[in-house]
Amino acid sequence: MSGWIKIHREIQRHWIAQCPEKLGRWVDLLLLVNYEDSKVLVGDRLINVKRGQMVMSFDYLAKRWNISKSTASAFIELLESDNMVERHTEQRKTILTICNYESYQQRIDDSPNIVPNNCRTTAEQLPNAFKEEKEIQEYYNNN
Repeated sequence: MSGWIKIHREIQRHWIAQCPEKLGRWVDLLLLVNYEDSKVLVGDRLINVKRGQMVMSFDYLAKRWNISKSTASAFIELLESDNMVERHTEQRKTILTICNYESYQQRIDDSPNIVPNNCRTTAEQLPNAFKEEKEIQEYYNNN
C-alpha cells in the first residue's frame, strides 16, 4: 500500500494527543480505512466499503494494537462519543466510518493546486499534485 495521510498540527491541541497510545490508535485507524471506494469479501458476501470506511472487528483491532477486546471497544466508543467515528453493525459485519474524512483527507487530484507537503523551492512551488512517489524522485533528481 502506498500513499500518505494528512495530519494537521492542531491535533497537538486535541484531547487524543494527551495519550500517545490513543493517538497511535487514531493514526492507525486513519491508515486502515479505505482511501478509495472498494469491495471487501466478508464471509461469502461482497460488501461495498467507501472511502474513509473499513470493515472491522474488535478482535482484529485488539490483536493489532496488543490490547484487550474490551479496551478496543472502549476506545472506539470514546471516538464515537466525540463524533470522530461512526459504527454501523448489521448481518455479522461492522463498518467503521471516520467522520469528516473527506474534509481533511482531500485527494490531491481533486485540488490541483495542493502539493502533498506544501513545500516551496527557492523560486517556485513544486509542480502540482504528484501522483506517484517515483515522480517526486524524478523531479528532485532532474532539478
